[in-house]
Amino acid sequence: MSHPSADSYDVIVVGAGPAGSVAACELGNEFDVLLIDRGDLPQNKPCGGLLCEESIEIVKDWEGVGQSLTSPSCVKLGYLDFDNRKTIRTDREFWNIDRRTFSSWLLNRLPKRVTVLPRSVLRDVDITGDGVEVVIEGESSRRLRARYLIGADGTTSTVRRAVSHAPTRRSALYQVLVEGGSEQVRDRTWFVFDSSITRHYAWVIPKEGHTLVGTTLDGKDKGIIDTLVAKVAAELKTSTRVLASEAHPATLIDSPEELVPGAGNILLVGEAAGFISPSSFEGISYALESALAVAQAIRAQPASPVDAYRHLCEPIYRRLAGQVDKSRVVFDKENRGKYWSSLSDA
Repeated sequence: MSHPSADSYDVIVVGAGPAGSVAACELGNEFDVLLIDRGDLPQNKPCGGLLCEESIEIVKDWEGVGQSLTSPSCVKLGYLDFDNRKTIRTDREFWNIDRRTFSSWLLNRLPKRVTVLPRSVLRDVDITGDGVEVVIEGESSRRLRARYLIGADGTTSTVRRAVSHAPTRRSALYQVLVEGGSEQVRDRTWFVFDSSITRHYAWVIPKEGHTLVGTTLDGKDKGIIDTLVAKVAAELKTSTRVLASEAHPATLIDSPEELVPGAGNILLVGEAAGFISPSSFEGISYALESALAVAQAIRAQPASPVDAYRHLCEPIYRRLAGQVDKSRVVFDKENRGKYWSSLSDA
């Protein structure tokens, strides 16, 4: 990874997660790009680490993607509904990844014209006539210029605050790594519904011989995870011995109207824009899709970058509208019971 010596770039990307890394990679063959992140790189973001069908379709032909998979590399989906006493196994499959290795793989794909600067924070954004000026603080404070600024800095996005007075709404996600596994979670991930635990859902994911158990806290004390772990252990025969725990915020949306693609030459991707499933908190596919869209918009050099980008994101808007509708079904006990019945009848 190199450090910047220039005072200006074509594009500055804030946030080196999947959205920022892919946007920088897509632009780095044609533009001088600065990619910054507040933390150390590669990232090790706390999350379930599953690639859904949409993500798989994007990355399946990218060289070296297999190196980011963990064991078991492919898992099928099951639903465990404590409220309605339903257990449903499906043939839907996910790729199971290690997030740190996934981050390392994405960063290693970056072209030479991308300069990477970890442990650096965006402090100020000024919109100019032909782009932006930003203040970056790391080992020192520097003012830099760019034609385009891409905010890929997640649910607490600093870039978003430069273009919108509507911050993202957030929920706290909390998960623990439980020792060992069981036959029921050997090659299957479970989405768990229990209104006494969360108004959203919980998850159980096998990882390298152990089991990841997590949920949204919904304002509750972290102790609620002990209840969840005990219920999962009783139902799926997993252990209750916790090896590690971690938490992070995730974006909540109730309507596509909450999405903010940016303004002018400042564009938002991934969770910074609000692109995350309201029914499953799956965000990697939206990060990848929006990164590809923002790169396509910038390469076209349109008169209105944000309008071009918004147009390219229309499939994302439509998919999220469907996920909003789905969330209103699966997060309601009665509606969810009817939904399971419809699956059985199909």
